[in-house]
Amino acid sequence: MGKLTIYLGDEEEQKLNAITDRLKKGITSEIPELKIDLSKSQIVKMAINGLHARLFQKKE
Repeated sequence: MGKLTIYLGDEEEQKLNAITDRLKKGITSEIPELKIDLSKSQIVKMAINGLHARLFQKKE
């Protein structure tokens, strides 16, 4: 497992906080009892996985 340190500017920090808030509100409104890790590192992992899926789509 690799370690990555990211230094965010104020604008990126605000965007990351907005993403986290939106995800929390959406998830908890659908399933209030669900506990999910929405830490900054988890959000970055989801973004990487989403970009990878878009860039390297499997052709069937």
